[in-house]
Order: sequence, then structure tokens, then C-alpha cells
Amino acid sequence: TTTTPTTTATTPSSNAFPIPTSLLSLDLSHTTFNYGNHDWLPLFCPNLRYLDMDNCTGIEPDTITTMLLNTNDLLYVALDGQDCDDVLVEAVVATSPSLEYLSIAFCEELSDAAVDALTTFSKLKRLRMKKAAGIGGGTFASLFSQNSLKLLTHIDLTECAHLNDYDVECMAACCTQLTHAILAWCTNINTGVSALRHCSFLEALDLTGTKKLRTPAVLDLMEHPHTLPNLKLLSLKQCNAMADAAILHRKNEQGRVGLLVVDYYGQALGGITPMALRPKINNDSYDEDLGFFSFNIFSDVHPHTVVKGLVASHKHL
Repeated sequence: TTTTPTTTATTPSSNAFPIPTSLLSLDLSHTTFNYGNHDWLPLFCPNLRYLDMDNCTGIEPDTITTMLLNTNDLLYVALDGQDCDDVLVEAVVATSPSLEYLSIAFCEELSDAAVDALTTFSKLKRLRMKKAAGIGGGTFASLFSQNSLKLLTHIDLTECAHLNDYDVECMAACCTQLTHAILAWCTNINTGVSALRHCSFLEALDLTGTKKLRTPAVLDLMEHPHTLPNLKLLSLKQCNAMADAAILHRKNEQGRVGLLVVDYYGQALGGITPMALRPKINNDSYDEDLGFFSFNIFSDVHPHTVVKGLVASHKHL
């Protein structure tokens, strides 16, 4: 695993640091600011299309909100989210109706209103909202029932503790283009998972730590040989109520040689998977000892893929 080094940013003087008003991409991820005054930051925003502030610390939420309000139709937004509330989401909604990628790593301070606001993003392709402990059961169902997120292909709702079966059923009905779904440690879901069998493009499904999940819901994902024909990766790590033998039998019976099922211990169910058959998710290969299984739904998204016409040597901070 490669760890991105943390850098420390300093506030430049106006003479030492010219403001590139045509800046399209700004990556402040894994950056720690030591100064309380960040008035210079919003000046970068008018033409931004890509803003990454994941694991960016030392900036007051009010400053981040000001940055967002000074943008004009962002396509990609990644926020750390810690100590930030609904105001941040409202700022993105107010300025970026064409948003395609939204990642909020820590959603503890967000309420149901933040999820309701996402209906604006009819072009959204990838959504990450992790640790949304304050989002009530049924809130995501209300969002998906409006069919405004039908273009979603990737979703990560890790540790959304109140996510329930109805939420997942509505997600499956709305997001039929899904290819990657992470519902890890959503400890309140079970039968709703079986609805994902209707997402025929699904390639990777992470159900790590879903303690209420039972075997029948998993078997429904392989109801027929043609059900989820593209599924390559299914994580059942730390799912302690699985009948491994029944799942393995269904997998082998249907000849799913390209499907890697991860068992409770993080091992490939049924033994060693041949190297040629080990799946790649977002261009990442996985070893047999998968550890805390998951994958990054944004690992293959880069500024030049988000901003049309952005050259490889794009301007950056």
C-alpha cells in the first residue's frame, strides 16, 4: 500500500505567489495548514473544475465554504468532511449542478438534509459518503426514489450505520448502471442486498462487516447463471453468519470461475485463485490475503480525465 506523504502549506504573500485565475485543478489532499488565515484560497476558485481536499486539515469550515461558493460548476469535489456540516454540501449544490464526482470521507456531522440536497446532481457518476452516522434509515431511499441519481456507476456508503434494506432496494432500482458498490460495515442490512441482482453491470460488491447479512441474500445475487454476469469480486469478510459451503457450491455450480468471493477471514473462498483469474478493480490487483478488504472507487479518477482538454502538465498548487 502506498501512503501519500503529508505536506505542510504556508500562506504565500501576494508578491511571492501570483494567483492563476485560469486554474482548472487544485489538489490539496493530505495537506496540513499551519496558519489560520486562508483568505488567499478562494481567489483560486472561479474556473476550477477539480477540487480535492481529502484529508486536508487546518482550514476552517467557513473558509472551505467560501472557496466552494466562489467556484462555477465543479465536476469533481473531494472533502474531508470532519467537523463540517450541511453547509458544505449546500455550497456545492448551489454552485455545481453538473457535478459528476463527490467524495466526503467523514460525514458524522451531516444530517438528512445533506442527502436530500443531492437530488440536484442528475449527472453524478460516483458518490462516496462514509461514516454517515447521523443519516437516518430511509433517507437514502427517499433520495434514490426520485431517480435523480440514475447515472451512478460507483457508490461507497461505508459505515452508514442506519442504512437499511429499503434504502438498498431503492438504490438498486434507481442505479441500474452500478458497477462498484461498497456497503461495508452497514450493520443494519440483510435482505435488501438481494435487490442488487438487478444491477446487471455490477463488477465489485463489498459487504465487509454487514453483521445482519444472511446466506439467502447472498445466494440471491447468484440466483441464475445469468444473474450479475459481470461480478468479479464479492467481499463477505467479517460476515459471521455465512454458510460458506452453500455459497461455494452455488458459485461452482454456475461455473463462475471469474468470481472471487472473499470469506470471513479475508481469504478466497474455495482456496487459491489462479493468478490469471484474480480480478482487477480500478486497475488494482489483489493478493490472496486481502486483509481489510475494500477498494477506492476514485483510484482511477484523475484531473485530466475529469476536465476535458486538460493537458497532462495541468497547473497545480
